[in-house]
Amino acid sequence: FAARRAFMSVLMSEKASWTPAFHERVDRLVQKHRRARRRQIVELMTQGITERRIRFRDAEMLASAYLGLVSQCNLDALSDTRRRQPNPDDLVSLFMNGACNPAA
Repeated sequence: FAARRAFMSVLMSEKASWTPAFHERVDRLVQKHRRARRRQIVELMTQGITERRIRFRDAEMLASAYLGLVSQCNLDALSDTRRRQPNPDDLVSLFMNGACNPAA
């Protein structure tokens, strides 16, 4: 995302002026990549569940929650150029460990 921030910004701002045919082509391509990314995340979550590293047992729901976190961070960074895109390792840590310190 960070390497293509300018492209993403132009893409989002110009989307309203696209022809319906072009919009459909771009949408198909984006959906294809989203499905592939989701499959990869579900596979990782399933692996974590199998290895007993993740306690929650619904890989699909975990994938939705994680992708929601990442998507919102991307949208926030696009809408506010002063906002820095979070480090991917920080996002994974937040998702896996939560935002609170463990109980003493």
